[in-house]
Amino acid sequence: LRVDKEKITIEDVSQGIFHDYIRIMGNVEPLTFSQLTVQEGGNVKEILVEEGEMVKAGEVIIRLESKNLETEILNSKDRFAEEENSVQNSLLDLEREELNLQQERLTLELDVERKKRKYLQNKQLFEEDLIAKEEAKEDYEYAIHNRELITEKQTKDSIRRHSQVIMLKQKMENARRNLRLTQERYARLNVCAPIDGQLSDLNVEIGQVVSSGSQIGKI
Repeated sequence: LRVDKEKITIEDVSQGIFHDYIRIMGNVEPLTFSQLTVQEGGNVKEILVEEGEMVKAGEVIIRLESKNLETEILNSKDRFAEEENSVQNSLLDLEREELNLQQERLTLELDVERKKRKYLQNKQLFEEDLIAKEEAKEDYEYAIHNRELITEKQTKDSIRRHSQVIMLKQKMENARRNLRLTQERYARLNVCAPIDGQLSDLNVEIGQVVSSGSQIGKI
């Protein structure tokens, strides 16, 4: 074989590692990624971040709107206001009832003291044979018995009112919790980045309807 000597490279033969390279095509995939998932369905109102941009955890990427959810929130607010008004009225009625019983108890205490004084006066007069009959004793005993009945009723009513107050406050707390949960659903119309990273595979358009649980991109 005859070759041009200018094209020949001469090297010493030695032991070593032989490197062989092969050129191939492929896709670069991240070690970790997080799906961008819609938590509350609605129409795409605004896209704030374009595909390929870097985002921070919690950053709003798209905003959705839902007329049905907005109506539901308004209805929840109305129900909460009605519930709050009803509970407040019931609490005021219970408070008035307690005040009335206290007033009745004070009136009976005063009546007992008056009839006691009259009974003691009449008793002395009866013992001195100045009056023929000790009528004030029956009135005094009746007043004492009536006071005992009112005291027992007041105790039972107090227990009942305490239970009703607990029930009404629990009812109010449940209504407040339902309103808060509905408002939290509205906040989820903002689809936010779950982690720091680069936005990719974003496949939504303005006006598009996306349902809850849909995966619309990756971070």
